[in-house]
Amino acid sequence: MKKTGIAALCSCAVLFALLFSACGKTPSSSGGQGNSVLAQDASDPLPALSAPESPAASASAASAQEPAESAPPQIALSTSPSFVSLPVTEAGGAEGEKALVVLHVPEGWSFDQYTTFSRGEIKIAEFPRLWRAPEEGPPFSTEMMAPYQSDGMSPEDAVTADDLELDGNRLRVLHLKTWMAGSDDIWYLHCAFYAADGYVVEVHLYTVQAWGDTDSEELLAALRTLEVHTSEENAGA
Repeated sequence: MKKTGIAALCSCAVLFALLFSACGKTPSSSGGQGNSVLAQDASDPLPALSAPESPAASASAASAQEPAESAPPQIALSTSPSFVSLPVTEAGGAEGEKALVVLHVPEGWSFDQYTTFSRGEIKIAEFPRLWRAPEEGPPFSTEMMAPYQSDGMSPEDAVTADDLELDGNRLRVLHLKTWMAGSDDIWYLHCAFYAADGYVVEVHLYTVQAWGDTDSEELLAALRTLEVHTSEENAGA
């Protein structure tokens, strides 16, 4: 029995060898089969390989792919400046000397030669006050903010504020929201306080847009050109 079994196994081995010899092939490993599945056509170039990047190089590449900080939109400004004459509000509310606020406003804004700018027949901006900035500490005092934090406002009209920086100068904007009379449409009063040249210029923006839309971008473009002068002669120069 044992001899018969051994002879049968030998016969099977010989037959297996003859079959592979006739086919002209050799068995391939499972790894070889995996590589043949992933292989590309010779006409398709393989992606170039590169050495691993250092952490610094990786960070630099990542930052290069990040979108760059958007530049302020290009807004056409008037070629001639506007001159707004305002009394300087001192601490305690007293009005002292006058000063000129000089700036270039967006094209399409018309000036009433006093304190108000309109677009078409609708008021868009107004310069109600010019404050002398405190000599020490933050430029924005409690006194400046007080008129917009009274108890007379309804809860839904609660004031929100943004502290920003514009060309190295401090800017605080209070956002007041209300509804048009007899309508569900919202309109906004954005009260901006811009610290420049030792003063704080207060300017109101009247709009149906939330802060960050076209109207506020136009106001920011105008503020970037703003200067405060203590005499008309200097302003004219």
